[in-house]
Amino acid sequence: MFGILFLDFSGRRLQLYSYEQLPKWYQEMESPYITGGYRNDLSYQQCFKSIFQIHNETGNIWTSLLPAILFLPLALYDITVSVPGLHGNRTDYVAIMIFHLCFQFGASASAYFHAFLAQGCRQRYEQCLAVDLWGLAMSSVSGALHYVTYAFCCSWQWQTLYCVSIGGLITWYSVIWLHPRMVPGWVSLESRFLAFFPLWVVLYGLLIFHSLHHWPGNLGQVIMSYPGLIRVFRTV
Repeated sequence: MFGILFLDFSGRRLQLYSYEQLPKWYQEMESPYITGGYRNDLSYQQCFKSIFQIHNETGNIWTSLLPAILFLPLALYDITVSVPGLHGNRTDYVAIMIFHLCFQFGASASAYFHAFLAQGCRQRYEQCLAVDLWGLAMSSVSGALHYVTYAFCCSWQWQTLYCVSIGGLITWYSVIWLHPRMVPGWVSLESRFLAFFPLWVVLYGLLIFHSLHHWPGNLGQVIMSYPGLIRVFRTV
């Protein structure tokens, strides 16, 4: 049996559990190779306090939370220095803001999942997991929208079509993951994956193959940093 007590800043003890001590549903969600350090049956407030304690999710929490914090100055730098230095227009500002905002969503959602999954309820665990998966989709869509903005800047029809398609897909994805009725027992996690993933693959495939045909000589430059995208496609 495995049990360790850690003190938080208020002196309260945090009970940690071994894998064998977890409920059956919790074991199904976790890896048996992680044998100890689990939190369980905590309140929302206790989960928040455990962010500053040592357990088997501490690294996962802070490797998501720290980038979200540290990238805020980078976002400010891009908006106040990078884009003005490249003589960016309104579209450039919107693209950069969406890029950074979606990154913040992704990193914060991951930190939320790892911090608040230990509330002793499978439904709450899967709701936190849904937030994490939604955040991953938001991070992914930021790159796609950013790419479309510049790769098709000379063709507003294609730019509009792809932006609307991506926006519609992420709206649908937000509904199936975040809507209160989309909880376990109503729509399973597997069904929600199937409701999104094939459409996402098709859209990304169309975008990649279209851009290969549209800009065959600029692929190396396209995958450069996002300020580089502004330089490349302003010269096309």
